[in-house]
Amino acid sequence: MDGKPAPVYDQEGVLARLDGDAALGREILAVFLQDTPGRLAALEEAVGRGRPDDVRILAHALKGAAANVGALAFSRAAQAVEKAARAGLTPDLPGLIARLAGELARLAQWAGDRAGSDE
Repeated sequence: MDGKPAPVYDQEGVLARLDGDAALGREILAVFLQDTPGRLAALEEAVGRGRPDDVRILAHALKGAAANVGALAFSRAAQAVEKAARAGLTPDLPGLIARLAGELARLAQWAGDRAGSDE
């Protein structure tokens, strides 16, 4: 990481990977936004059950999925959760998960603001 904040969404990178198909990019992002709240709930449940290995695995999966759909800020937040979970159930995990949820909300807002546009 270079220390700069990650963008909420890497539209340029997504369009490059999808040969400029903005509609497909929106569809993929919509599926991610629909699926991710359940995955976040599973992450919180793993913390509640005292299962740091599950937290790490779930955070890793979220990190990769987010990177694949261009949700770079969310991916970076998931990476922080994954890294913290390697050390066990540390006191900072709830705050990191709250940050992850906040990044999901920012991404959903970003997508909602652009719904129906060709951006």
